[in-house]
This record gives sequence, structure tokens and C-alpha cells, in this order.
Amino acid sequence: WGDASAELLPNQLLESSGVAARLLFTWAAHAARALERTLAEFLPRVQEAAFLASITEHASALSPPLSRLGLRIQPMLRAQLRAAVIAFCSRNFNAALEHWRRAVPTLVAAPAPKPDAHKIEPHKTEQSKSDGRAQPLAPPHSLLAFPPLAVFANHLLMSLNELRPCAPQELRRPVARTLAATLVAAATLVAAPIPTQRHAHAQSTQAPRTSGLRPLCSALAHALLPHVLSAFDCLLPPWTPP
Repeated sequence: WGDASAELLPNQLLESSGVAARLLFTWAAHAARALERTLAEFLPRVQEAAFLASITEHASALSPPLSRLGLRIQPMLRAQLRAAVIAFCSRNFNAALEHWRRAVPTLVAAPAPKPDAHKIEPHKTEQSKSDGRAQPLAPPHSLLAFPPLAVFANHLLMSLNELRPCAPQELRRPVARTLAATLVAAATLVAAPIPTQRHAHAQSTQAPRTSGLRPLCSALAHALLPHVLSAFDCLLPPWTPP
């Protein structure tokens, strides 16, 4: 993407053959650099997935005109927009994890719920007999026994839903890694207070609280995790070659 005036001799600049094309290419190259700088500065400020999808659509519309001039900006746009979607996803998951971090101490200190309150329901994904597509997923009612856990699940599902207009299939793996790291961190936060509790309280006080964590961990592993993963598969299903 060099300057046409630096590539041609002075006497060649006087000739009309090829000069206009080179100058037009130089202008297109400067326009592509300006677009790259604008996206690099503006994309980190985007806080809404619909706005990010609109930027993707308008930026992609510039590709066909510039391609006629010999410029392929798809790799540049793909890298920047891909990074913006992943950063947007990470911010939402981190916000959900931070909310869960604040709620875990209240769950640890709360008394154990009644036995019937934390009965875990088997996770089911109904399939349509006509076309085999998955029906809308119903959240497991066992999460309602732990309101902070239900709020955490709803936060994750909202984050996944916001990715619908701007998450292409190629982002399935990086989004899955980010989601898995968030779920592992959430489970670690539940297990972390247990050793501290053993040293800080007597055995008679610690035993009921530790037993109260068991239904919470069971709901996290057998209700929240399968439901969130099913929602993720609906958003970015595995690609199967034709």
C-alpha cells in the first residue's frame, strides 16, 4: 500500500496511462488505514451487541467497493470484529461472575434449605418430531431453591442471548472457552469458603453449613451447568460438514 508518487518516476507521472489507477489505489489504501484506526478506537467503547452487529454490517459493506481497487480488507475487519465480540462476551461473563462472587458468602452463611426444596430435576432437551430441531429450553425449577444461583444462571443466559446478532459460527470455540472458565470460577467460589469455615467455627457449627452446600453444588452441577450448555449449543451449534 505504497504511495504512487514514490513508485513512479517524474516523467511517468506525466503520462495518463495507469496514473489514475495508482492514485485511486493510494486513496483506497489511506481510506482502509483510516477505517482500521477508527475501528480500533471505537470498538472497545461499544456496550451493546446490536450496535456491534450494526458496525459489523456497515464495515462489511465497504469490502466490495475496495476489492474492486485491489484491496482485501476482510482479514483486517475479521480480526478486529472477532476481538470485539470476544471482549464483549468476556465483559458480560465477568459481570455475572462478580455478581455471583458477592452472593456466595450469603449462601454459605444461610441455613440449609428443606429437603424437598433442592430436589434436582433431570435435565431434558425435547426434540421436535417433525424436523428434529430443539424446542425452547425450559429452565430447571430446582434453581429456584437458591435465588442467587437462579440470578447467576439468568445473567449467563442473557449474556448468551445478547451474542445472537453478532456471534458467527467461527467464534464457538473461543466463546466456549470463556464460558467454561466462568463456570469453573463460579464452582471454585463455592468450594473456597469450606476450608476457612473449618478453621473458624466449631465442628457442630460447621457441619450444618457444609451439608447445606451439598444441594447447592448439586444444583450447580446437575441443573445450571447442563441448562447453560444447552443454551450455548442453541446459540452456536456444532458445525457438521455437508
